[in-house]
Amino acid sequence: MKSCAALLGVAACCAAACTSTQADTPQTPVRIATTNGAIGRALTRLYNEHTSGVVASVTPPETSRFNLRALQQRSADVAVVRADLAYAAYGRGTPLHPHPHDRLRGIAVMGMSLLHVVVRSDSSARSLADLRGARVGLISVSPDAQERMTREGDLGFYRTLLTSTGELGRDDIETVALNGGDLIDGLAAGRLAAGVVLAARPVSAPIFGTMARNFNLRLLEIGTDAAARIRAQFPFYKPALIPPGTYPGQERAVRTVGVDFLLACRADLPEDVVYGLVRTLFDPASGADGRNDIAESLDPLLASATPIPLHPGAARYYRERELPHY
Repeated sequence: MKSCAALLGVAACCAAACTSTQADTPQTPVRIATTNGAIGRALTRLYNEHTSGVVASVTPPETSRFNLRALQQRSADVAVVRADLAYAAYGRGTPLHPHPHDRLRGIAVMGMSLLHVVVRSDSSARSLADLRGARVGLISVSPDAQERMTREGDLGFYRTLLTSTGELGRDDIETVALNGGDLIDGLAAGRLAAGVVLAARPVSAPIFGTMARNFNLRLLEIGTDAAARIRAQFPFYKPALIPPGTYPGQERAVRTVGVDFLLACRADLPEDVVYGLVRTLFDPASGADGRNDIAESLDPLLASATPIPLHPGAARYYRERELPHY
């Protein structure tokens, strides 16, 4: 009996030690900044369920420039950002932080943000050229959309992007920055001829679901020639397709342009932490619980092709698995 009691005592001590060890395991907070709430929630769930040693949380959606500044100023640890803006921020800065973002590092290319030019299905517009003289809405995540997009440079960017197609002159359209609700209301009421949304696929921006509940939408195409003219002025933008059935009533693929979006991080985030983050993105074992849309957009052969230096933790992952290390 004494022997049994002694064994039970040892077992209890071992169990207590294991529990204590698990409780004492360091947990690194990982604050995720995104431009798309759906992506932020998916990443947070993915990392909390499948990456040991981290506690992930997501901040409200913001612009890429805001998120890049957050990494530089250490108010975010990981961020989803546009590749063109990350490249510019690393090299020279942004209007929000006009100095090189030297703390910026890459984790992975996660997919593309595609240009959506949205009209109502009953619109007479069939091409960008048909928007001459029209009022076009640009979406912002901020309540003070016009001021915010002017200050950050987005108002001029989108106007130049549209006019670089050669189908519109600079004075042919009136562009106005609006938050999501006002953009939808303007399209539904006919106060806007079109809305312009740069949004990631395949993780759909929630605004499209809200649009579809308010009116029947249709997408205008950016044809091959227009896409080539855009790329001549904006090298990060390339031809892309919005697959059929992506949005209600969309029966065929729609040609457009897109730009890569990245998962980026702070340079001083621990190497083992970043290694774990990128491993989780590609680990098949993490695919059963909510990774679906994110996994669909990842290409292991292109993931390391970030236009900014890779974080050492990400580079180690690609190197160990003999994946291309750009």
